[in-house]
Amino acid sequence: MNKTKLLLDVLAGISYSLIIVGLFRSIQLWSPHKWTLITGMTIQIGIVIANLLYSFKIKRTPFTRIMKLSLFWLTIGVLCLKMSTLEYVKVRYREYPRFVKAYELYYKDKTNGYKKSYAIKVWENEVLSDDYNI
Repeated sequence: MNKTKLLLDVLAGISYSLIIVGLFRSIQLWSPHKWTLITGMTIQIGIVIANLLYSFKIKRTPFTRIMKLSLFWLTIGVLCLKMSTLEYVKVRYREYPRFVKAYELYYKDKTNGYKKSYAIKVWENEVLSDDYNI
């Protein structure tokens, strides 16, 4: 096996896992999801550039499997970065329209402490009481 291909495969595996972890973190609304996505996507861009430079150097076609997977995961990462937290909340809590509306008001003006406390109060009254049967 070619050492360059092995190195690209290892780096691709690391970047795929970073993008997947970032995707799951963004779905769960955990805060550091953007950094894992950006790190994984940066490695992916480096893999694509290294793959193209290597193929021009040896005058052969690039490693197509790595290129296809890299472009696929780059697309997933970009789509995940473009979606805002508000969109995730709208999808995830669509059964609780009062909470979505309160969060939307808070999301538009995060400096207003009253809107934040209202969103938390609606969260406690609607979502938590339904989840834990309070």
